[in-house]
Amino acid sequence: DHIRKAFTLTLYEEDEVPLDCISGRGDFLISDRDKGLFNGVETTFPEAIHSMCCQHLSENIHKKFGKEARQLFWPIARANTVKGLNEAIKAMKEYMPIAERYLKDIGYKNFTFSAGVARYGIDTNNFTESLNSIWSEIRNLPPLQMLDHIYRWMMNTFYDRYRTKNDPGNDRLTNKAWKSYNFRLENSRGYVVHPSSDTKYI
Repeated sequence: DHIRKAFTLTLYEEDEVPLDCISGRGDFLISDRDKGLFNGVETTFPEAIHSMCCQHLSENIHKKFGKEARQLFWPIARANTVKGLNEAIKAMKEYMPIAERYLKDIGYKNFTFSAGVARYGIDTNNFTESLNSIWSEIRNLPPLQMLDHIYRWMMNTFYDRYRTKNDPGNDRLTNKAWKSYNFRLENSRGYVVHPSSDTKYI
């Protein structure tokens, strides 16, 4: 209970906008399965939809049940119809019943696209994890110093990007994205496409 209270206090302290602006039924939060955080969000934002991060779940599945079970997990998480969900669950149950029970105990409504809640196409908190990695040293500073370092990091990052010259022929992408695009474009020249109907190609 003290963990729940700590997370709840943190959520209130870090929030700078009125709760009535962000606690509507359309609000969506995603996190790992930390019990204190889950309970804290439920207390602070009782009407918000709080889902579990599928990346964390898939890693747990991998550790507990192996690579094959992890591969069967993603069709469950990302099925966009009830029929597709049931078929994916059946495949997992036939391959490894104990893994399916593990997911069933977590609750399919807590992480699947077909649960009938607005997830806005998001099923992981990888954005947050990426920032945590980038700011690994900053995040350990006292709050005011942390905010100052984040501000300066953002200003320097966008200043450097603004001054970066685009590669020849690139007028709309970052240079990294442009190189990735050209790499895939070149590799695609080796593909052979056959029509399977008037509208579909394989």
